[in-house]
Amino acid sequence: MTRPRYDGVVRTVVVVLAVAGCGRLGFDEQALVAGDVAIDVPIDATVDPSLLVWYRMEDDPTDGNLTDSAGGDNLATCAAGFTCGTTAPGVRGSALRLAPPSCYGALSTSALVTPTAFTVALWFRPEVTGAVNPVTKRYSGIFNSWGVRLEPGNLITFESAGPGSPPTSDDLYTSAVPLSTWLHLAITWDDTTKAIYLNGALEGTTTPLDLLFDNGEILVGCDQDDGVRFGHVTGLVDEIQVYDRVLTPSEIDVLAIP
Repeated sequence: MTRPRYDGVVRTVVVVLAVAGCGRLGFDEQALVAGDVAIDVPIDATVDPSLLVWYRMEDDPTDGNLTDSAGGDNLATCAAGFTCGTTAPGVRGSALRLAPPSCYGALSTSALVTPTAFTVALWFRPEVTGAVNPVTKRYSGIFNSWGVRLEPGNLITFESAGPGSPPTSDDLYTSAVPLSTWLHLAITWDDTTKAIYLNGALEGTTTPLDLLFDNGEILVGCDQDDGVRFGHVTGLVDEIQVYDRVLTPSEIDVLAIP
């Protein structure tokens, strides 16, 4: 399957979905790209309205913006004083290359502030080890409602904030991962159980107390504590998706197909 590209001719794009089309079970996408503007046909959003955020990395990130192809208002912007990412070959189409101090932030819409369940999925290619965050949903102070973090020792962590004063942290880890290799990561929470997947395979679960959410930003490529951004990624990210439900293991396995 190929993505049509803008060549100056106006066309009508007709998308036909089949259960096994392109081997993606409906989790596929196409776009017309006109210069710096991505005119998206959000097939995921059409098939599955639970998709809240979708950073495909197909638009030019050097303009300071990451387009949300899910049709929402979660445009991520490169803040003043931080380095915008660049375009690199991705798992599907283009990816976002990040290098310190790259960092993008997006305001949270209401569905991200009061979820009862979620799945976060992305492709990540870390090139340098350390405590860095490819994607995070902020909570107040030094905590995150949820976050995907690469730890020293090359473990991937599903971090989250739970009840307490101060809030508690309850991290869930994968096994060690290689550097300079594309990894598919997914984290889920259903108001009871946290789970983390690596390349489509379940790596672990835990049953934390209820997670804490507020209107904190989604951050791409960094973390933030008390207003200070840090944990900047050196590497590539692609196809960041946030759903307001727990995807099934088979759905996650499909997303993990390169």
